[in-house]
Amino acid sequence: MWGDVFYPGELMKAARQQRYDSERRDRRRSRHNAIDPYDVVMMYRFQAMEPEKVRAYLEGCEEMAAARELKGLEENVNSWRESLVPLTANDTAHGSDRSDL
Repeated sequence: MWGDVFYPGELMKAARQQRYDSERRDRRRSRHNAIDPYDVVMMYRFQAMEPEKVRAYLEGCEEMAAARELKGLEENVNSWRESLVPLTANDTAHGSDRSDL
């Protein structure tokens, strides 16, 4: 009722749309900020451990993740190096101009 007084016609529609968009963003944001059940399980597990053991466990996880990333980077570099194989005498004799690479 008061909406027509303060937001007549098109302004009322715009205000409703703005409120709808705001509520939609809030619902989406609350979904993303919800506590993950996996995190809850890990929190209980860590509460039962001594702080030094938790730090050591987390450092071990970080080291494993870094090792996996390093291995992937090394595989990419090795693959790239193998693609740079120089021309051999047979390639030049057959007239290969490496345009197929």
